[in-house]
Amino acid sequence: MWRLQAPAPKTAMSPSFAAVEQCQWSSTVALAIVSNSPCEAQKAQSRVEDLGLRPEDFVSFVTSGDLAKRHLQLLISEAAPARLRCLFISHEDHLQRGTWSPEELRIMGLELVASAQDADFILANGVQVCNKGTLSEQRSTFESDASWEVFGSVLQQAAELQRPLIIANPDCVVHRADGTAFNCPGCFAKKYTAFGGSRLFVFGKPGRGLPLVTSFHRAVFFVWVLSFSSGNPKQHVSDLFFFLWAGKTK
Repeated sequence: MWRLQAPAPKTAMSPSFAAVEQCQWSSTVALAIVSNSPCEAQKAQSRVEDLGLRPEDFVSFVTSGDLAKRHLQLLISEAAPARLRCLFISHEDHLQRGTWSPEELRIMGLELVASAQDADFILANGVQVCNKGTLSEQRSTFESDASWEVFGSVLQQAAELQRPLIIANPDCVVHRADGTAFNCPGCFAKKYTAFGGSRLFVFGKPGRGLPLVTSFHRAVFFVWVLSFSSGNPKQHVSDLFFFLWAGKTK
């Protein structure tokens, strides 16, 4: 029987904790987490304890970062032995955000470049640094002010050249606990298509193909949708989904 670690404090998440507690009586209820976090599930799992939850109580974690990585691995495999060239748009502090470092992408088999013309595709999992991992890194204030000064020309060139744009965090805006809004890579999708780009790959909810749980037979799957990318579990309270699927156990 899974359970909360301790009584949940009265916060914006309290209704969600109440729903979890209502499910505790049933051994036929399983939990899964779906998140638009650009970090992989293994890193996202470490943050659920901050919510007063135990990672082992969830049968599955799925993040948009996981789905994007699977797509990257497929592209890399298909291109081998050639190395694909990637223009990387990301966070300034990938350690704090729990996202890929330039070195991790190189280990995966990618070469990082500083222009859309030189790239095979554009990869975006943050909005603070353009050309990350190259000698031509550019800082951007897009997260706070949505300025296109840095990214506008990059997306325009990518669209004109029909370079694929891969977005590992489909959220456009997230709100922190204090109400502050921050812009996310999901904003790039509309801009890219407005410029005429047609090779857009956006991973995460509410997109299709989210592999929630495999090899499990449970009566109800409770899916808790959170964005962990900011490190604040209180955002996206309106994105909670309850009782996604129901049926009898085997």
